[in-house]
Amino acid sequence: MIFGLDVEPIFVSVFGTLVAAIVSRVVSARARLVVFFPGGQSFRISSSTDEPIDLQTFTVTVENAGRKPTKNVEVTLSRHLPIDQIAITPAINNRIEDRAGEMVIHIPVLGPREHAAIQFCSFQDGLPNVLNVRSDDGRVKEISVHLQRVFQKPFLWLIGISMFTGFAFLLWAFASITIYFVERAVS
Repeated sequence: MIFGLDVEPIFVSVFGTLVAAIVSRVVSARARLVVFFPGGQSFRISSSTDEPIDLQTFTVTVENAGRKPTKNVEVTLSRHLPIDQIAITPAINNRIEDRAGEMVIHIPVLGPREHAAIQFCSFQDGLPNVLNVRSDDGRVKEISVHLQRVFQKPFLWLIGISMFTGFAFLLWAFASITIYFVERAVS
């Protein structure tokens, strides 16, 4: 008997095993690679002697948001750019190769909470497309980013207290309903 209810021990064992497996999966250290595109710019640069040049820039940021290093990160682009038109910050170990008309940027290791911003600059006929980003841990998750207003601390505290109060109320309501149904089942 558990909480006054007649429950088979096998169900408790299976349920406990499932909960333990889920908790173990959530708290285990693993790499979680994400990619986002903070944006790009287009410029028209004019000079007095030549005709104007159209310059485009673009950034791809690869970040390991997990707690375990990830290995062999590859960023595949649709076409090759000259090496002087690519900048990777912070300066990390990397290798760039041309593979069947595609450009592949290799980053051997990306540590936990580490990121690499790959910046492209082109004045030719546009920038290459990012075809694929992957690592030994599999494909990465692409996330959307946008600029967001940062509110003042008193407002953030008010929002946090409101969220905590709401969570406490939901917890109290759930516990009350559970106790009500358990008492009804026992009597």
